[in-house]
Amino acid sequence: MKKLLKMFSWLRLLYSINGTVMGLILGVFGNYLSGSASLVSLRYLFPAFIIIGAITFALEARRHKLFNVVLKVTTARTDSEKQRSARKGVITFVSIYNPHSSSIARKLTQDEIIAAVHNKDYRLLDLENTNFKTVIGAVCTHKDAPIKHCWLVGTVDAEGRAGSTMYQDMLVEYLRIEKKINCEFHFGADYAISIDDDALICDKTYNMIQRIYHEAATFGLDGKDIIADFTGGMRSMPAGMILACLHRDNDIQLMGTKYNGIAEPVGPLFPIQIAFEPEIKIQN
Repeated sequence: MKKLLKMFSWLRLLYSINGTVMGLILGVFGNYLSGSASLVSLRYLFPAFIIIGAITFALEARRHKLFNVVLKVTTARTDSEKQRSARKGVITFVSIYNPHSSSIARKLTQDEIIAAVHNKDYRLLDLENTNFKTVIGAVCTHKDAPIKHCWLVGTVDAEGRAGSTMYQDMLVEYLRIEKKINCEFHFGADYAISIDDDALICDKTYNMIQRIYHEAATFGLDGKDIIADFTGGMRSMPAGMILACLHRDNDIQLMGTKYNGIAEPVGPLFPIQIAFEPEIKIQN
């Protein structure tokens, strides 16, 4: 009995049903050509054949993995390329503020930094010479769409106290005044990831990005209208973002640059956009 059960599979059953339905279709055609029947029954047989065939193909594709996922990578280095690739919505991470070694803000004490943040004194904080440069570039790349919505995903600590969210008001002020980004910004506690351990952070980021895409749909934006930039954030946050974009019509972005012989970044930032596309494998 067990051997008989092992021989059974849904694919075998579907192939049998497909063969039976095809036999009935050919029989109807044969009778019609001989003048002994009409084609009325085909209105039921053809839809049944198509539906069962589609189910069979889907199961066969899943069993043999007939599809590959391929990456389509494009870069936008010139203004015209950026204009063509601009999106109406951007999702990006905001990290804890960290000035570069060459920044004038490097001399500030932590109290002076906090005071400047509260006063939205972005000039004192020299944002273009800090780790915020990639966030600024990620958003400004799409100002020619023009960008309509921007989600800034920040962090809070395990007790819910401000992490990178404390810098977001100041960053938004800079983007609006200095970069002329006149879009609706979504940020704050409702778009913050609680920092505890990497596994939880990855899962929380995954759920957050999915929620943002659902929210974007209420604004009339579909998947291709939005880009998710994973340049910033803690290491498990980009992983959660990328995984959240794999199974939808969503593209991701990385702010790239060139490097010298000792792996130091040199030159201007430019967006690298990545799309995931299915490809049918050719069986030999």
